[in-house]
Amino acid sequence: MVTEAAVALWLLAWGRGAIAVAAATLISAAALTASWVRLRRRWLYQWLGLAGRYLGRRRTIDAGADPAALFGWLCPGARLRTQECDGVPAGIVEDAHGRTALLELGDPAELLVDAARPLPPLHTLLPSTTAGAPAVRLHLVVTGAPAPALRAGGGAPATSYRQLSEGRLLASQRAVLGVQVRRTEEATDDDLRRALA
Repeated sequence: MVTEAAVALWLLAWGRGAIAVAAATLISAAALTASWVRLRRRWLYQWLGLAGRYLGRRRTIDAGADPAALFGWLCPGARLRTQECDGVPAGIVEDAHGRTALLELGDPAELLVDAARPLPPLHTLLPSTTAGAPAVRLHLVVTGAPAPALRAGGGAPATSYRQLSEGRLLASQRAVLGVQVRRTEEATDDDLRRALA
């Protein structure tokens, strides 16, 4: 369709002067390039649309804005919900892609982080796949902070921690498991809610 429009534009400009033909040639060439060139598995017009949305979005938020405004800025169109998961209320992020629950593993307030905790293989946490069931994705994010280095401070807490752990344990560690149920055309909100629970 873009090719036909480009040819029609060029034919309409033919015979109306060199400036009209040159302008029609440039516009047709740009339209054909955007619709026929493919870069990294996307068409050029898709990259141009993505760049336009990126350049046109807000990059700042008011200093006195509430947390909902910050969340809306980070993830436009998403809503926060609550849902019972194993009898415990959980915070759920719902957007156009589906529903996501963030589960914190372990206790982030522990004084010392134990040596490696065995975690079950992630594939054992996935539900059994059945026809028509929504797809489930798991994302595991683990962060850790080492004990204070010698150059960071020679105070009593830092020295005590280094002596106690002999530099082998992390000062803090946090693990968050994101469970995302992907939205499909066939899945209803109830299907997503059941799959996430």
